[in-house]
Amino acid sequence: MKRTFASLLLFAGLVEAKAVAAPQSGYHIIKKVSLPGSGGWDYVFVDALGRRVYVSHSTQVEVLDADTFEPVGSIPDTPGVHGITVAPEFGRGFITAGKSDSVVIFDLKSLKPLSEVKVGRKPDAILYDPATKHVYAMNGESDSASVINAADGKLIGTVALGGNNSGYTGTVTQNNNIAMSFTSANAGSAWRGAAVIATSQRKPRMG
Repeated sequence: MKRTFASLLLFAGLVEAKAVAAPQSGYHIIKKVSLPGSGGWDYVFVDALGRRVYVSHSTQVEVLDADTFEPVGSIPDTPGVHGITVAPEFGRGFITAGKSDSVVIFDLKSLKPLSEVKVGRKPDAILYDPATKHVYAMNGESDSASVINAADGKLIGTVALGGNNSGYTGTVTQNNNIAMSFTSANAGSAWRGAAVIATSQRKPRMG
């Protein structure tokens, strides 16, 4: 028993010494914010220009002031909410509602829903590309990405990607193509893929 206790003390001492020796990352908690309600949580999106933080929460999106962290409102009726993105030049935001297979479009000032666009099955991650003015919603169970015109909220087309595309990273190439990598969990195995969505300012080419 004494040996075990001494071993534990030694282990604790080693852990403490390692923790002290570890370099400081610079990140630290400055405030904790409690949000009411039940249900799950998913993506957090920060609108740096609009100074707002959007938090997906079960069937709605909680909206906070990015400077004070105080709640400023919520966006209801987004069942199975996942991703959020904004197109500031059009005053619109876009939310993937996984349980209704749709993207909910809302007004950035009032937070009121404007319209709803039906997309593929179980939309998850979503991104806005300022170069093409298009919104890309990743359909987790349709092996595709739905492309929406941010200016009028109309569905432009669908890009077949393959795999269960719940997550993404994306970048814009010099010729306005969208180079996108995505994750998949098809058939119980995880893998990564990549796709290039060929677009232009006038007419996107879906393939």
